[in-house]
Amino acid sequence: GMTGNPNWATINLGGDWDGSDNYIIIDGFVVDSAYHTTSYTYPLMGVYLYSSHHNIIRNNEFVFHGQPVFEGAHEGSGVTIAKATYNTIENNHMHGWMSNGVAISGQDTTHNVIRGNRIEEVYGNGINFGWIRQADRMSNTLVEGNYICNSLTSDAIQFEGDTSGVNPI
Repeated sequence: GMTGNPNWATINLGGDWDGSDNYIIIDGFVVDSAYHTTSYTYPLMGVYLYSSHHNIIRNNEFVFHGQPVFEGAHEGSGVTIAKATYNTIENNHMHGWMSNGVAISGQDTTHNVIRGNRIEEVYGNGINFGWIRQADRMSNTLVEGNYICNSLTSDAIQFEGDTSGVNPI
């Protein structure tokens, strides 16, 4: 769980591929990630929720410094949610990430809430639903009250894969 591969994420919930971490609250941290010059020697995500459920990530700051090698659609994101349900990502500040502020992907990633976050100066999308290399099914996800600015190359919110049931407000 939280002591997973440091090359994947600074805070890793369920990312060891062998189970999930559930009912965990991450509140009030500053996660300041710096890169190294070789691929996969830097954290690819600030927080990685893989097959983890009912977690709350709130009131944190996720900062990334540097220009790492771009490895994929969700790598280099402030928060990544994959194959995870009933998680809340709220009132966080994410900036400087190589890819997305928040990336949501993976089959059956449902019933998550992305609310009240400030996402600035990310290289990719502010919030990215889906992953172009797979057909994802995401539904019943609420996105509301997020402030997204200065997404350097892409969209504030981007939808890929099957996002029926996603409700951006």
